[in-house]
Amino acid sequence: MPGPYPSPMPPHRTFLRVLGVPELRSAAGEPIKFRTKKHFALLCFLATEPRTPHRRDRLTELLWPDAPHSEGRHSLATALSVLRAKLGPRAFETTRDTVRLVAAGLEVDLDRLQRGEVLGDDVTPPLEVGGFLDDLEVSRAPEYMFWRDRTRSHLFPAIRTALVQLMDRCRRSGDFTRIEGHSDRLLALDELNEDAIRAKMEARAFAGDRLTALRIFQAWKQRMAEDLGAAPSPLVEGMALRLRQRGYEAPGTAHIPTVPTDQWRGRAFVGRGPQYRELYARWESTQNRHGRHVLLLGESGIGKTTLAERLVTAAGLEGAVSSRVQCYDVERDVPYSAIGTLVRGLIDRPGASATDPEWLAELARVVPAVAMRFQNLAGHREASGESTRLRLAEAAHQLLTAVADEHPIIIVVDDVHLADDVSMAVLHLLLEAQP
Repeated sequence: MPGPYPSPMPPHRTFLRVLGVPELRSAAGEPIKFRTKKHFALLCFLATEPRTPHRRDRLTELLWPDAPHSEGRHSLATALSVLRAKLGPRAFETTRDTVRLVAAGLEVDLDRLQRGEVLGDDVTPPLEVGGFLDDLEVSRAPEYMFWRDRTRSHLFPAIRTALVQLMDRCRRSGDFTRIEGHSDRLLALDELNEDAIRAKMEARAFAGDRLTALRIFQAWKQRMAEDLGAAPSPLVEGMALRLRQRGYEAPGTAHIPTVPTDQWRGRAFVGRGPQYRELYARWESTQNRHGRHVLLLGESGIGKTTLAERLVTAAGLEGAVSSRVQCYDVERDVPYSAIGTLVRGLIDRPGASATDPEWLAELARVVPAVAMRFQNLAGHREASGESTRLRLAEAAHQLLTAVADEHPIIIVVDDVHLADDVSMAVLHLLLEAQP
């Protein structure tokens, strides 16, 4: 289990973490230590059970089952005295027979989980989630350990859902460093969880460690088959295929393009979460066959290209194909240079060969690589002036449509303001043709 956890503690309140390695922190964020583990265990029980009166006899049976009745009651009284010193003199309501935790100034992370407040907002950070009372072992207290295990099982569905939500949030913001911690915590609770395996593969891919991602997948896939007789979902199986190394191609998979990830080794991605979330939302819309375009603006060197490349990698793992062109000032007077590069990036993609030969011939007129890729094309229709651009735009649209019938497409034009005028006109017509 990764640790220690950060401390997203509300200000001016004592904070008790029970989701993960348990700890108590002061309102100033300082850890509060206990000399006796059973005192802390008592607090965890009273804070996570309903805030109703608990019988003293029940509490002594939980934590001091071997002690004579009078000694058990004394040990409980000592524990309550210690807790009052740490939480305040009014932390408990007690009678001769019952104990009730009130502690209005105590914040418990489990309360946020049960309210569904996992992702946080502009003021409150995301909830740090782990297994219930991880690493808390109380010796000679079997009833307490039985309670912990029963509560852990009861809370597991909510904890699993929360970790999946947190991983999805990381995915949408491009934070593939933090996503790995969430996946490790979920795998510690459920070794065969596919959501966690997917996140782990993504994290390794964005660390430039494709081989480890593939090894993780293969080991998990084998265990799934042996233990459950189950197979990966098409999404995760497809991710593994796109991460594969060139060489041996499994039957029926040679048409699936490899997604390069080595470029991310050692590259940080910081401070662009909101912009990435907007791009990812456009990608999701594209997956639903609602084409979108977005213009990234900003000074040179602020990371626009990295932002676009990160989305292209993530979308590629999920099944997208892409084509990218970098425009340069020296090519502004070369007609079709930008659109020609984009076309060359698509003609080997799945589905490209389904383009009507008439339109492939039109593309071949200005992009010689098309003629080399598709032999024996008929002659193109004669055109001049504006009709040439219109027919080229239609031909490019036909190619895009054919490829999109197989996989979603992402087109990236870097430094579009430096593109040649003819390519700009064709790109404008293609944007108008978006569904």
